[in-house]
Amino acid sequence: IVTISSVNGLIGAVERVGYVATKHALVGLTRAVALETARDPDITCNALCPGSVPTEAIEARLAAGMAARGET
Repeated sequence: IVTISSVNGLIGAVERVGYVATKHALVGLTRAVALETARDPDITCNALCPGSVPTEAIEARLAAGMAARGET
């Protein structure tokens, strides 16, 4: 069993409460399922928690944050 969470499932982030909450929930669910199936040698359960990738949405969020702080 593999779930896809995010690095935000392990740490918090400013102004992303909904996203962070859902990613933490996925990590918690994965841990609970892993514990419940731990005695079965044929079942493993892991969460993948990738970091950000440079998509248009991420680039726009970074640019907006930098502009708000007067950075280039």
